[in-house]
Amino acid sequence: MTEFTINRKTWMTPNHPQWENIDGNCLYNPDEQTMCCLGFYCNRVARIKKEELEFIGVPSDLPEEYKQYLDKYVYKPTIENIIKFEDDLANINDDLELFAKEREKKISQIFKKAGYKVKFIGEYAKQ
Repeated sequence: MTEFTINRKTWMTPNHPQWENIDGNCLYNPDEQTMCCLGFYCNRVARIKKEELEFIGVPSDLPEEYKQYLDKYVYKPTIENIIKFEDDLANINDDLELFAKEREKKISQIFKKAGYKVKFIGEYAKQ
Protein backbone atom coordinates (compact mmCIF):
# COMPACT_ATOMS: atom_id res chain seq x y z
CA MET A 1 0.00 0.00 0.00
CA THR A 2 1.42 3.38 -1.01
CA GLU A 3 1.85 5.80 1.91
CA PHE A 4 1.93 9.58 1.80
CA THR A 5 1.93 12.35 4.39
CA ILE A 6 -0.35 15.27 5.09
CA ASN A 7 1.26 18.12 7.00
CA ARG A 8 -1.34 19.51 9.39
CA LYS A 9 0.26 22.97 9.38
CA THR A 10 -0.30 23.46 5.64
CA TRP A 11 -3.47 21.39 5.33
CA MET A 12 -6.42 23.65 4.49
CA THR A 13 -9.41 22.54 6.54
CA PRO A 14 -11.87 24.44 8.71
CA ASN A 15 -9.25 24.00 11.49
CA HIS A 16 -6.83 26.27 9.61
CA PRO A 17 -6.75 29.93 10.79
CA GLN A 18 -7.05 31.19 7.18
CA TRP A 19 -10.16 29.12 6.41
CA GLU A 20 -12.46 32.15 6.64
CA ASN A 21 -10.29 34.08 4.17
CA ILE A 22 -10.51 31.65 1.26
CA ASP A 23 -13.15 31.53 -1.44
CA GLY A 24 -13.52 27.78 -1.81
CA ASN A 25 -10.89 25.14 -1.21
CA CYS A 26 -8.56 23.80 -3.92
CA LEU A 27 -5.74 21.35 -4.45
CA TYR A 28 -3.16 24.08 -3.83
CA ASN A 29 -3.70 27.68 -2.76
CA PRO A 30 -0.50 29.65 -3.43
CA ASP A 31 -1.82 32.70 -1.56
CA GLU A 32 -2.07 30.75 1.68
CA GLN A 33 0.55 28.10 0.79
CA THR A 34 -1.96 25.36 1.70
CA MET A 35 -3.36 22.18 0.17
CA CYS A 36 -6.45 20.08 0.73
CA CYS A 37 -6.08 16.33 1.31
CA LEU A 38 -6.37 15.66 -2.43
CA GLY A 39 -3.68 18.26 -3.13
CA PHE A 40 -1.27 16.36 -0.87
CA TYR A 41 -2.15 13.19 -2.77
CA CYS A 42 -1.47 14.78 -6.17
CA ASN A 43 1.74 16.43 -5.00
CA ARG A 44 3.21 13.65 -2.85
CA VAL A 45 2.06 10.51 -4.62
CA ALA A 46 1.85 11.61 -8.23
CA ARG A 47 4.63 14.20 -7.89
CA ILE A 48 2.70 16.92 -9.65
CA LYS A 49 4.27 20.28 -8.87
CA LYS A 50 2.26 22.55 -6.62
CA GLU A 51 2.21 25.22 -9.31
CA GLU A 52 0.28 22.85 -11.58
CA LEU A 53 -2.35 22.34 -8.85
CA GLU A 54 -3.05 26.02 -8.19
CA PHE A 55 -6.75 26.78 -7.68
CA ILE A 56 -7.88 23.46 -9.20
CA GLY A 57 -10.78 22.02 -7.24
CA VAL A 58 -10.33 18.24 -7.44
CA PRO A 59 -8.19 15.72 -9.40
CA SER A 60 -10.89 15.16 -12.02
CA ASP A 61 -10.51 18.86 -12.92
CA LEU A 62 -6.83 18.37 -13.78
CA PRO A 63 -5.86 18.66 -17.45
CA GLU A 64 -5.81 15.29 -19.19
CA GLU A 65 -2.00 15.24 -19.37
CA TYR A 66 -1.80 15.13 -15.57
CA LYS A 67 -4.36 12.36 -15.27
CA GLN A 68 -2.18 10.34 -17.62
CA TYR A 69 0.85 11.32 -15.52
CA LEU A 70 -0.92 10.00 -12.43
CA ASP A 71 -1.70 6.72 -14.17
CA LYS A 72 1.86 6.38 -15.45
CA TYR A 73 3.70 7.08 -12.20
CA VAL A 74 1.33 5.81 -9.56
CA TYR A 75 1.45 2.05 -9.49
CA LYS A 76 -1.95 0.60 -8.71
CA PRO A 77 -4.20 2.16 -7.64
CA THR A 78 -4.76 4.68 -10.41
CA ILE A 79 -6.34 8.11 -10.57
CA GLU A 80 -9.71 6.46 -11.19
CA ASN A 81 -9.58 5.11 -7.63
CA ILE A 82 -9.17 8.63 -6.27
CA ILE A 83 -11.70 10.24 -8.63
CA LYS A 84 -14.24 7.66 -7.46
CA PHE A 85 -13.81 8.99 -3.90
CA GLU A 86 -12.93 12.64 -4.54
CA ASP A 87 -16.36 14.04 -3.67
CA ASP A 88 -16.38 12.20 -0.35
CA LEU A 89 -12.82 13.29 0.41
CA ALA A 90 -13.53 16.92 -0.50
CA ASN A 91 -16.70 16.97 1.60
CA ILE A 92 -14.96 15.51 4.64
CA ASN A 93 -11.94 17.80 4.18
CA ASP A 94 -14.23 20.86 4.20
CA ASP A 95 -16.84 19.72 6.74
CA LEU A 96 -17.29 22.51 9.31
CA GLU A 97 -18.77 20.18 11.92
CA LEU A 98 -15.98 17.60 12.15
CA PHE A 99 -13.35 17.69 14.84
CA ALA A 100 -9.76 17.40 13.59
CA LYS A 101 -9.15 13.80 14.71
CA GLU A 102 -12.50 12.67 13.30
CA ARG A 103 -11.62 14.32 9.94
CA GLU A 104 -8.25 12.54 9.89
CA LYS A 105 -9.85 9.19 10.66
CA LYS A 106 -12.50 9.52 7.94
CA ILE A 107 -10.00 10.72 5.33
CA SER A 108 -7.65 7.85 6.21
CA GLN A 109 -10.48 5.33 5.83
CA ILE A 110 -11.44 6.58 2.37
CA PHE A 111 -7.86 6.74 1.11
CA LYS A 112 -7.41 3.20 2.43
CA LYS A 113 -10.35 2.06 0.27
CA ALA A 114 -8.53 3.62 -2.69
CA GLY A 115 -5.30 1.79 -1.79
CA TYR A 116 -3.38 4.46 0.12
CA LYS A 117 -2.18 4.91 3.67
CA VAL A 118 -2.14 8.48 4.99
CA LYS A 119 0.22 9.63 7.71
CA PHE A 120 -0.56 12.95 9.38
CA ILE A 121 2.45 14.89 10.64
CA GLY A 122 3.08 18.12 12.53
CA GLU A 123 0.68 20.33 14.40
CA TYR A 124 -2.19 22.38 13.11
CA ALA A 125 -1.48 26.02 12.26
CA LYS A 126 -2.15 28.30 15.21
CA GLN A 127 -4.99 30.81 15.24
